[in-house]
Amino acid sequence: MHLAHGSSSWLALFISLAACQGGGGEADNAEQSGGAGGQVENVGGEAGGAPPQSEGGAGGEARLDAMPAAKQDASAPAPDGSTKADAMVVGAGGANGSCKARICDDFEAHTVDQVPSAPWKPFRLGGTVVVDNQRAWSGKNSIHAFTSGGATQQRAYLSLQGAPVFDKPWPIMFGRMMLWVDHAVDAHWSHVEGEGRVVGKDFRAVTRYGGQFKRLIAQYDDVDGNFESDCAKRAPAVAMPEKKWVCYEWQFDSTKNAMRLWIDGQAIDAVSVNGRGETCLGNGTGGNWYLPQYEAIRMGWQNYQQVSGADVWIDDVAIGTERIGCPASR
Repeated sequence: MHLAHGSSSWLALFISLAACQGGGGEADNAEQSGGAGGQVENVGGEAGGAPPQSEGGAGGEARLDAMPAAKQDASAPAPDGSTKADAMVVGAGGANGSCKARICDDFEAHTVDQVPSAPWKPFRLGGTVVVDNQRAWSGKNSIHAFTSGGATQQRAYLSLQGAPVFDKPWPIMFGRMMLWVDHAVDAHWSHVEGEGRVVGKDFRAVTRYGGQFKRLIAQYDDVDGNFESDCAKRAPAVAMPEKKWVCYEWQFDSTKNAMRLWIDGQAIDAVSVNGRGETCLGNGTGGNWYLPQYEAIRMGWQNYQQVSGADVWIDDVAIGTERIGCPASR
């Protein structure tokens, strides 16, 4: 692990992080199980604890909305073409309409100001997950996930776990959501995490994408707390977009121990993972990222240090076993 030389604030952050390794606060009992195995989620801490190093640009960051179109990922599939008429929650056995994923939902069929209906479940710790009509990528409805702040760890996740979607584990998962982040924070947070058991190993693991100090980060940890991995790979020069809708895509591949992230069709190579990342707080896996076969996916927000609160919105979600691509333009 690394701490900034001569910075007492980073040392204080690290100390506060160590205190929160075992989880923070009380959760809704029905929502505390961490995946199909019924584990209580033991979320990791700071994932390395080092402040980002400035790279490029006068301000030390490269904003995604300033990058040229030529940077777009040439491997991206065509927009999925889903519309509000045909995007809907479907069973794990296939897709409906033009959204070619196993799960597609635009949240138009859900009741405003209520928790979204099955197969979705909230996964909360001091946070709220409700259907909202304040803003949406398309149509009128989206999911609003928010926290009040003031606690070391808070989460507001929209989740799918177990049957019928994960009636058996998925070795490979692709996902996409339209994501609005009201403000990034000077702390460590996650927007998406997948969980499952690692084949050939006696532990469960989570893989995450989110941010740290307003920049993007990939993170890996064991759920059971036996290995104290808490590994990270950062994109210190890529800021998380704020106050705008972005197409947020990910790939978790246990067959190759690989992870990828795309934003608005652009591959964020700095947080791509192939077997290993940059740093780990623990050495239980020898620095290796052993990805699980997935039995749960969660989207929204979780913070790992105290922040003032968070507001994110999610729309046009698609989950499948092949890359889905961004939705057609509004």
